[in-house]
Amino acid sequence: MVSNLQIFIGMIGVLDQENLGYDGKTLFGINHEKTQNLVNILRTPSCTINEWNNEIMMTQLYKQHLYKFTPASIPCIGCTNITPFDKDKSDKKFWTKAENPINDKHVLIYLYENNFLDMSLPDDNPNPIVNKFWSCFNESLKVNKKGIDGKRRILSIIADDFSYEEIRTNLLVAPTTIFDARKYARLNGPDTKQIEKPIRTVAKLSQEKLEQFSIFFEDKANVIMSSYKSDAKTQLPVLYLKNTKKALWEKFQETYPNGLKRTIFYC
Repeated sequence: MVSNLQIFIGMIGVLDQENLGYDGKTLFGINHEKTQNLVNILRTPSCTINEWNNEIMMTQLYKQHLYKFTPASIPCIGCTNITPFDKDKSDKKFWTKAENPINDKHVLIYLYENNFLDMSLPDDNPNPIVNKFWSCFNESLKVNKKGIDGKRRILSIIADDFSYEEIRTNLLVAPTTIFDARKYARLNGPDTKQIEKPIRTVAKLSQEKLEQFSIFFEDKANVIMSSYKSDAKTQLPVLYLKNTKKALWEKFQETYPNGLKRTIFYC
């Protein structure tokens, strides 16, 4: 440190600051007014417009200039309040740093008196078109005659365009309804008719084919009947195949050419 500097004079000896009468800061002019002004300028962070994306520099500037800044501090930096209305009209305020604030105040008074100033806060003046949209959509959900299915189809129009919170807040619907609407839109498309599932027809096996199947698997040449183990549901003895399914199918087809088809036999 400069303050702890020891001064060597020739080869005679060493003088410390107590014997010399002044310290290193005074000796090198550190305490001089001009030097201190230059040091303060260098220590005060500043930036150019090209450095606004520098997060580290912006943080330093914020801590230096704005961290302790309050509305009460505005007059201290040379600004003048030129708000043309009282607090009961709006919480907004207008300030100027012009040398002659009278001209700026006259301009604001003219704008205010001719209704050119927006005195409302953002939340106080919502967009009427947006409100009308949510109101009409909510009415469509209420008057649909197909219950939850109709509501899901109507909601599928906007389900993927707004967040869960926006839809839930404006339309008062449950998250599960929004989820079903998004699923409906992915499967069928927004507000399109639900895809009809194919009709499944089941043909029962004829009594003759069932008897052929039973006779084939009761033949001891094809299966081995367990003498001690039985099926829990039917209470019939468990049967063990004597050969592979493929071999038994070939034998069954040869015995009953017009019998069961292979898919049913394998099942």
